[in-house]
Amino acid sequence: MPTVHYAPNLNMPKPDIRTGLFKFCFFAVKRSDPQAKAERKEVYATDLKSAKLQLVRDYVLSLASQTPVGA
Repeated sequence: MPTVHYAPNLNMPKPDIRTGLFKFCFFAVKRSDPQAKAERKEVYATDLKSAKLQLVRDYVLSLASQTPVGA
């Protein structure tokens, strides 16, 4: 099987040097009320997985943006 090599994504934002945190913004719909309108939720975390874990229990999520804290 051939090995696939991916080029690094140089446009990916880097975390703030002092905190190592990103601000993740999600469009979120409450799991308990699927008819509810989408809300904007902001979470501070070091990576996407950590950010999702903070909200996934109560919301269905769609990532809107990821920006370094301090940017």
